Amino acid sequence: MIVTFLSWIWMGFSALLWGFAVLALFSKIENTDYEKPWIVFVLGLAALTFYAEIFSLFYRVNLEANIGVLIIDILVFIFMRRDIFFLAKKWIFSNKARLTGFCFLCFSCCLCASMPVLNGDTYLYQGQAIHWITDYGVVKGLGNINTRFAFNSAFLCLQALFSVPFATGGTALHSANGFIVWIFLCYALLSMKSFRSSKLYISDFARLGMIIFMISMVNKFSSTDTNLFALGLAAFIVCEWITLIEVGSREIPQYALLIILIAFDITLKLTTAFLLILIIWPVYILIKEKNWKRIAVYFVCGLVLIIPFLVRNYFISGWLVYPLDGIDIFKADWKIPADTLASERVRCGNINPYFFVIVFMAAVGVAIDKLLKKKKYNTVVKAVMAAVMILCAIPFAQYGRYERAIIFKPYDYNDYDSKSYKFHSKTMYVPENNENMNYYDFHDIQNYKIFSLIEYRGKDFSEGFRAVETKNDLIKLNFFY
Repeated sequence: MIVTFLSWIWMGFSALLWGFAVLALFSKIENTDYEKPWIVFVLGLAALTFYAEIFSLFYRVNLEANIGVLIIDILVFIFMRRDIFFLAKKWIFSNKARLTGFCFLCFSCCLCASMPVLNGDTYLYQGQAIHWITDYGVVKGLGNINTRFAFNSAFLCLQALFSVPFATGGTALHSANGFIVWIFLCYALLSMKSFRSSKLYISDFARLGMIIFMISMVNKFSSTDTNLFALGLAAFIVCEWITLIEVGSREIPQYALLIILIAFDITLKLTTAFLLILIIWPVYILIKEKNWKRIAVYFVCGLVLIIPFLVRNYFISGWLVYPLDGIDIFKADWKIPADTLASERVRCGNINPYFFVIVFMAAVGVAIDKLLKKKKYNTVVKAVMAAVMILCAIPFAQYGRYERAIIFKPYDYNDYDSKSYKFHSKTMYVPENNENMNYYDFHDIQNYKIFSLIEYRGKDFSEGFRAVETKNDLIKLNFFY
């Protein structure tokens, strides 16, 4: 737990500084001041993810990438330290109740993030995908040895950046999800306005739904799961969008950052593209005003965020947007066979149903606002909301149980048995009893028969892999599990 917390300090300090830098740049472009603390952390995480993606295109995301982060941290701190201290004091330390909630959630999430890694996808491909990024960056045709690698969530690059094996004696940390959940839970709880006012706010019902959703994923806080950040960010965007509508904001710059974050969220998980429906109204207003400059600025910002994701897609799978075959413009020799993509689309089309609790709770808020006109009922509604939040804390108590083994160091990845094979003089591993891969038995492959169906593009792993001529057999093998 202590090691997890130390990694959070590094992650949080960097996210805060990078977020301030991005916000300062955007404020100058739009000539607008933003004073919402949580947007700073979210922007910082987005900027760090973008940086890790860019870095992976040229080199491994390991010690060298962290040195780059440190240099930028120092530069931002030197130039913006006064603003940072002023706003940190204003946001956190000026309110004892807020600081208490901040610390309590930090302890609870940190404890849960130090627990055993139970998420199945961590061992199916995510752990190994992160290992490839920390050791090689991006590898051409990597999806040919395991098609799951080709899904390429940008979040894997951020997790590789903060796994810091060089600082822990070779142990790879998996604490990023816990940190992100902490930030989103702090946002959802501490930005509620209903308990500080005589009014009820629909956005607070959405935030309550966000709390329910995040707590429902408590067993994934310690994992490398790629859904938590993507859907947590989607929930954040929805809650902030409702807030802007609630206060009657028609200032397009207020929506601009959320629009850009939607583009970023798509690089975390393709199915969050449903959020694009939110941009219809701002775009309509801009077109009506003939504000082509702003349209161009927002479009370029979104495109810049997506480009590294698309380039990584191309290198890993040979496709621009895997597993969509509608854009087939490349003839890379490492391209995953087209017949594979139809089955793969089934895998990436799911969204955790708990996410829609946010929409449901927002609808409940609207219904209550319309039906209960008398303020005397507000107290009852607030009591019910508080009771729901207390019930949400129960999974923390059950899952984040006390165990002496996790006080200092978090649980490591589970140890699954693998068998080693020589592949062109290089050692690779195959799971012995199931499809779960051991993080430290690197490089792992799902089935030993695939060895006969792939080949190096060059002399070793770093130059990538490609399928040999028996493509139909490769397709069958990639889906035998």
